Amino acid sequence: MPIRKKSFSTETIIAIAATVTSVCALIVAIYQTKLSREQQLNSVWPYLIIYESIDENQRSSIMIANHGVGPAIIDSVRVVYKDKPYQLPTQVISEISRQLNRGK
Repeated sequence: MPIRKKSFSTETIIAIAATVTSVCALIVAIYQTKLSREQQLNSVWPYLIIYESIDENQRSSIMIANHGVGPAIIDSVRVVYKDKPYQLPTQVISEISRQLNRGK
């Protein structure tokens, strides 16, 4: 008696194709969710801009503004004038005033 090869039926082929398609769709969905999460985390970054201005009374001011999407948390500020660090901005203003008064 000859041995007959078992062939796949049409239903079996369709079932295998549907299973493979489902697994691929699941992998794509997981990867897309991961990319979306990364994009969401990376889109929340602060963007600080420093403005210098002098008003009509010749008063100088320095402003820092956040133009980013997320919050800007400033841990520390370091003020340096002519390579000398200062603890407070008012100390820099006093030093500049002294230098201007010596120049007169």
